[in-house]
Amino acid sequence: FKYRIGLSATVERYFDDEGTQLIRDYFGENAITYDLGDAINDGKLVEYYYYPKYLELEPDELDNYRILSSKIAKLWSLIQKLRREKKSYFKEEEQMFQQNLKRAKIIKNARQKIPAFKELIDKDPNLKYTIVFCSGEQIDEVQGILNKRLPRPISNRRITQNDPKRKDERARILQEFADGRYQIVIGIQILNEGIDVPEARNCFILESTGNPKEFIQRRGRVLRVFRGTYQDGTKKEYSIINDFLVMPEMDSNASDTDLQVHKNYIEKQLKRQIKMAEIAKNSEKCLEEIDKIKERFGIDQI
Repeated sequence: FKYRIGLSATVERYFDDEGTQLIRDYFGENAITYDLGDAINDGKLVEYYYYPKYLELEPDELDNYRILSSKIAKLWSLIQKLRREKKSYFKEEEQMFQQNLKRAKIIKNARQKIPAFKELIDKDPNLKYTIVFCSGEQIDEVQGILNKRLPRPISNRRITQNDPKRKDERARILQEFADGRYQIVIGIQILNEGIDVPEARNCFILESTGNPKEFIQRRGRVLRVFRGTYQDGTKKEYSIINDFLVMPEMDSNASDTDLQVHKNYIEKQLKRQIKMAEIAKNSEKCLEEIDKIKERFGIDQI
């Protein structure tokens, strides 16, 4: 085709730098860029407060994270060697992809996220029009926290790939959520895209894998403009995004390659956070927290 156009909010492919580059090489330079700041300035999306919450891995989780990071580093070095020698490295890339998924799962399900979530929920028992994005391993604990909240439970429903099974039932739950019958909807991936509930104004992102596509889709659930009035007479003037993040440290005896691969991971996480922080209503405070993380890992520029 002589003329072609690609439209996407999520060009970056997770764990696939080569695939991302192929897309960019095919379509060339961006003809038009319309970013989050543009949409907010034009009144297409609402302003937001961004609250990154930094957590640690527990000892056994950290051990597994470091083991997997070392395996990833070795595979990465081997792939670079095979590239230079112009040999096939498909098998090694597949192996590295699988190790990356295992490591991402540790981050996604880090156990400290649950008590951190409970702490935030306990501070705001009147939380409404809120979406909680979590993993299948977290959802029962999350719902338990909401159901056992004192002095009264927080009304909630879950929506997963299998519960409820019928599409019309999911739509009914979302409508009742928009009407204020449920304070919180808990979602697993299925709420990432194709859902339009402009009344939603807060979210908790527990399942933070680092995948930029997932994050862009999730923030989009709560940044949509709602021009109506809530039951308490208030308007949607802004949204709140609570982002639960894990920034593990490698062992001091780790090899230079291990440390470099780990640093690359941290930098990728920080890039997303910086983009969110720069145009948040509380940007100054957010960037202060991010600077602390950069200093901790010896990162000067991103």
